[in-house]
Amino acid sequence: MNPQCGGYLAKRCPDPARYDLSFLANTGATTLHQAALKWCLSLDELDVAIPGSKQPDHIRRNCSVSDGRLMTPEQRKQLETLLADSIDTSDDWDWTPPHTSAD
Repeated sequence: MNPQCGGYLAKRCPDPARYDLSFLANTGATTLHQAALKWCLSLDELDVAIPGSKQPDHIRRNCSVSDGRLMTPEQRKQLETLLADSIDTSDDWDWTPPHTSAD
């Protein structure tokens, strides 16, 4: 629930357009918000993502990444690295996914 962290990325990334997300081109995610949602949808540990939306355009953009195209583990790691290097999460929760016993 709340895969975009209640606007967390928007609050912590004043200029999300500065991120080169071209490595996600085959996933359909073109914005940082879409990448966050696609990241959630690509996790084996998650069965569903429930994004909140206040505007119809947000709903359309969220639905556009719910097309079955998932990030590869390499793409997820690349996105995690991209964000970890530029977003200070030290005063917040641990945003990495839990690891299963198979990891």
